[in-house]
Amino acid sequence: MTGSGLARHRRAGIDSNVLIYLLEGSGAQAEAAGALLDRMAVGPLEGVLATLAIAEVASGPAREGDGAMAERYAEELSTLEGVTVVPLDRDIA
Repeated sequence: MTGSGLARHRRAGIDSNVLIYLLEGSGAQAEAAGALLDRMAVGPLEGVLATLAIAEVASGPAREGDGAMAERYAEELSTLEGVTVVPLDRDIA
């Protein structure tokens, strides 16, 4: 969905692929991910991020044996401005 497509929404879910583009990507996809999170940081669009997405993003560095990077990713993603982190439980799933 483009920026203009998001204009009518107050809240948007963030999938792990958006975060992976932001943290590990380059080019148009990384720029779009950054622009989306920047927009959430200033409002009025609010982001919603499931804890599962944080685990998915951190699993890449962990799989490569880089526990410090996995922890850094988890910490940074847990404190994104304008983004609410929610547990993914049965009710939400």
